[in-house]
Amino acid sequence: MYRTHTVITGLAGGPYYSQMHFKSNSGTDDTSGANAAIAAVGNFWGAYGSYIGSTAVITVGGTVDSVDEASGNIQSQLPGTNVVKNPIGSGDLLPMQIQGLVHWTTGRWLNGRQLTGRTFLPGMLESINTGALPTAALATATATAKTALVDTPTAVDFVIWHRPLYVRNTSGERLESRRQLCRGRQRDSEYEVVKLAVTAGLVGTAVEGRTPGSVG
Repeated sequence: MYRTHTVITGLAGGPYYSQMHFKSNSGTDDTSGANAAIAAVGNFWGAYGSYIGSTAVITVGGTVDSVDEASGNIQSQLPGTNVVKNPIGSGDLLPMQIQGLVHWTTGRWLNGRQLTGRTFLPGMLESINTGALPTAALATATATAKTALVDTPTAVDFVIWHRPLYVRNTSGERLESRRQLCRGRQRDSEYEVVKLAVTAGLVGTAVEGRTPGSVG
């Protein structure tokens, strides 16, 4: 499994960080797949270019982690090519404690809670806010971003991954580990597949105890 790293600089309170996970459709993590994941993430952020302040610089790092999804351990790091996006949004920014939020839902449940993901969008323009709700323009941009991340790539699939859960007996011995990995569309039968749904909204610092700039 691939893990990409994005750093957003040029905004007050930054830098901001984002991670995303992908599954290789070839069954092997390699440089080609790493670059495909980097490109998908770059295109995701590019869809918001008109709605993020022009001082921001969004860099999708060229070093991609190859992660064992069963253990969560990094197996190696793959060299790719950085992708840099320079937003062009102009006008007043929302206060930096308020960010855009893409909420990825999977329809899969683990220990009574749905497996979900979150991507925070810092540096959004005041103009995309109407009565504390995102405008239709931002919803359209989110649909474009989702297509770039989930639907368009062919070498990799964007996934929502949960850190392994460990089951212990009464003696404290670890018996087994379990993982959940949900992907946007089916490529093989090794992992159970669900369709990713996506919604956009605005979020402040107190939502579910998350600090803006972190990912779920």
